[in-house]
Amino acid sequence: MSEPAEIRLSDAERAEAAQVLQDHLADGRLDVDEHAERSVLVWQARYARELRPLFADLPAPHPEVLAPRPPRDWNRRPSGLVEQPRRRPGLVGPVGWAGSGVLVVLAVLATPFLAVVAGLDVVIVVLALSMLWAFLFARRRR
Repeated sequence: MSEPAEIRLSDAERAEAAQVLQDHLADGRLDVDEHAERSVLVWQARYARELRPLFADLPAPHPEVLAPRPPRDWNRRPSGLVEQPRRRPGLVGPVGWAGSGVLVVLAVLATPFLAVVAGLDVVIVVLALSMLWAFLFARRRR
């Protein structure tokens, strides 16, 4: 497996590195000219590897972006997730049956009204669509 491409620095990471340099200046480890030179290089840096030489001769603290990171295991499930219990496929919950039953009953009760107002062909379409909708509503999703 090949090495992943190096990720570019964000403005927040550059700002953190500049703040760490400011702390080293305040502690007397850097003089004003050296701090100015390194600050310019921090803001010009695109990758973390460009920041490493700027902090190589300074003790901790270093920017967090320079801290070694363990290799990421992309197959590991995040620890905060809780697995939900699953029903067997095809089982329908009581809410699904109740909702689909109410929908079909309403469609059947509206049949005489629709037959008078819109005609028999509309009634057939409405009943067919209501049963289709009821099936989809009651269907258990995985």
